Amino acid sequence: MSGIRDFAIFGGGAVAMFALLFTGAHASPKQRILLEILLLALAILLLVALDAVAGPDFGRFHEPLVRVD
Repeated sequence: MSGIRDFAIFGGGAVAMFALLFTGAHASPKQRILLEILLLALAILLLVALDAVAGPDFGRFHEPLVRVD
């Protein structure tokens, strides 16, 4: 997995956890489930958007800067 995808996955997970931590304390169980689904959808959209912007080759090393033969 490239770095941008890792960032999107873990960043989305972190946002979801903080949102649940701060808003879930006063929400009903049904509202918490809906909030989790919404945040998961936002994390997936972030992943798709970053992948579309960065392209498939972003974060991969094709050639080393210095070759040692």
